[in-house]
Amino acid sequence: SGDKAYVEVFSNSPPYFMCKSGCSSGGADPNENNLKDDCYDWFAEYLAHVTQYINNTLKIKVSSISPMNEPNTDFWHLNSEKQEGCHFDCGESQNKIILATHREIRKRNLNNIEIVASDETATDKAILAYENYTDEAKKAIDRISTHTYGTDKIAELGRLMKSEGRNLWMSETDW
Repeated sequence: SGDKAYVEVFSNSPPYFMCKSGCSSGGADPNENNLKDDCYDWFAEYLAHVTQYINNTLKIKVSSISPMNEPNTDFWHLNSEKQEGCHFDCGESQNKIILATHREIRKRNLNNIEIVASDETATDKAILAYENYTDEAKKAIDRISTHTYGTDKIAELGRLMKSEGRNLWMSETDW
C-alpha cells in the first residue's frame, strides 16, 4: 500500500551561500571541495532541520538521509547547467559531513533515520570512499549506497560490504 513508501532525504548540493564558489552547480575547480570550510555544521543543521520538518510537521516518515551525491567527481563545476553534486574529497571532507549530519540528526531525536553514504558515481569510487572513512564515520553510517555509472569493481564492492557486515544499495543507475 502507499503508506509504506521509503523516503530518503538527499542533497545534490548545499545552498549557494554555503558554497565556496557561491554557486550550487559546483566549484571554480571541480576537483576541490565546494562547501565552505566553516559551513559543515551549518549544512548538516540545514539537512537535519529539513528532515525534521518533513518527518514531524508534514508527517511523512523519513527513512534515511544522504548528505552527499556523487561527491568525489569533477562533474560539478561553476555555472554548469547541471546541479547534481558538490565535490567532497575522500577522507577528511566526507568524514566531516557524515559526522556532522549524524550529530544533527541525533540532536533532534530522529534516531530511526539512517545515515547513508556516499552515493558515488561508480563502484570503484564507493570502495575508495569507504576505505577512507574513519572508524567513527563508519559507525555513523547505517547504509552504503552507490551509483552504477561504472561497475568495474561491483563484485569487489559487494565482497567488501559483505565482509564488513554492511547493507549495500544501488541508488542510481545508467541504462
